Amino acid sequence: MRRALGRNRKLVLQIVFGIALLAVLIVSAWVAWGPGYSSDQGGVGYRVFSHIAIMVDGVNMTIPGNIGVPGGMWANHTLDGLGVSGYAPIYTQTESGVIYVEATKVYPFVLGDFFNIWGQTLTDTPQRCILNYCQSGTTTITLFVNGDPPSNPDASWRAIVLFSQTDIFFRISTPNASK
Repeated sequence: MRRALGRNRKLVLQIVFGIALLAVLIVSAWVAWGPGYSSDQGGVGYRVFSHIAIMVDGVNMTIPGNIGVPGGMWANHTLDGLGVSGYAPIYTQTESGVIYVEATKVYPFVLGDFFNIWGQTLTDTPQRCILNYCQSGTTTITLFVNGDPPSNPDASWRAIVLFSQTDIFFRISTPNASK
């Protein structure tokens, strides 16, 4: 009898622990991939902020402000229907590298969308290129997402999802770099 009570108590503890763990996972997933803010904030149904930095031969490149902003750099209008207040759904305001994602609804915005709006090159095939730089025997392009290289080095750069606080860093080394 005593042994049966011990097993039941252990089973109850395992169930409670499992439910608590599941609740933590659900809350964590909602925070990481949830809808950002509610749609009662000026028509914004989805809002996240990411960051991009590009370094060429040890020098930080300036990411322009006003990408996807009326009167600014705005080359591709494919996603305009998802934007808020006349802005593209992905835009920059300053030269800080902060990418604002504000849309009328949740949508899987990716780095390729940002480069399309900006009007700059970001390709995976037939050759990996960013801006005017292409991977070759003499030029190397290294990508880091949140401080780490991608777990799959062959994964598409264009398909990197812009989650809240995603930090994207490209390091480009050319043969012109001073040795």
